[in-house]
Amino acid sequence: MKKLVSILLLVVLVFGLVACGTSGTNNNGNGDEEKQYLVVMTPNATHGFTGQSVSDAQEGTERLAKEHGLEYKVVTSADANEQAGQIEQIIAEEPDVVVLWPHDDTLKSAAQSFIDADIPVIIYDRLLTDFDQVAEVMGDNEEIGRQTGLYFNEFFKDNDAETLNYVEFMGDNSSVPLQRSDGFHSTIEDRFERLGQWSTGWQRSEGQRIMEEFMGTEDFANLDAIFTHDAEVALGVLTALEGYEGEHNVKIVSAVSEPKQLLEKISYYSDLGIEVVTYTFNPNMVVDAVELAIDYLDGESLPELYLIPTEAVDVSNYEDFVGWGS
Repeated sequence: MKKLVSILLLVVLVFGLVACGTSGTNNNGNGDEEKQYLVVMTPNATHGFTGQSVSDAQEGTERLAKEHGLEYKVVTSADANEQAGQIEQIIAEEPDVVVLWPHDDTLKSAAQSFIDADIPVIIYDRLLTDFDQVAEVMGDNEEIGRQTGLYFNEFFKDNDAETLNYVEFMGDNSSVPLQRSDGFHSTIEDRFERLGQWSTGWQRSEGQRIMEEFMGTEDFANLDAIFTHDAEVALGVLTALEGYEGEHNVKIVSAVSEPKQLLEKISYYSDLGIEVVTYTFNPNMVVDAVELAIDYLDGESLPELYLIPTEAVDVSNYEDFVGWGS
């Protein structure tokens, strides 16, 4: 009898030790430790740069999540309204961190719900004014504009004309084109006069359409330079110029990002008498934002603003950048 009691006591003790060993451990119901959950929110792939960025975000997030043992989701949206509608559902899923690429500043009110729910947010590419994010990750848009202005100044330094004329093709109403315009206007010489400014929605076809319309005006004969905010838009503008029947005075077109389609034609357009300069804005930098989000989950301190450097690409060095873009 004593022997039986001893055996029963031993069994109870063993089970008690096992129970103590698992108490307080988060699990998913299968005995496994609960994984941290990362959400990445981006616009739809509406043009070349965004398309490549979304692809890089999906591939990079999957790779990094597997490396770090995270659950993850990448969601896209057509506009700010759809993106705002996604936020409520994502909050219900209780992610540990969100990487948010907002369509524009109109998303601020909806995005504030993340902050109210104590969900940390890393903003990528487009700012939300007065928003309490953990960090901001972006290309140095003001510097891109500033360098473009300086490049134009240097390009025309031997031209003694009192007035030089340009037009500006912006992207949309988000912070990105505003920063690029501000940077450009801070460095461009006073003798440059703007003949027109348009928003293109970052679309090649819209850039081409607007340029073709402008070519039918009297001002086109006096146009010297074109400042565009995106390589897709620049490609549309260049296509319009290439199809123009007659002579024109356009000597330089600027762009941002370095897709394969543009890099392959820089030398071609130079031979036609149109120099192209574009500024590096690698679509893969969205993965930098995901890496920062993972650093945050690992308890690392993050910079409030993470600016990705830019570099000018023109006929003198474009071959060094082949393979960067889509």
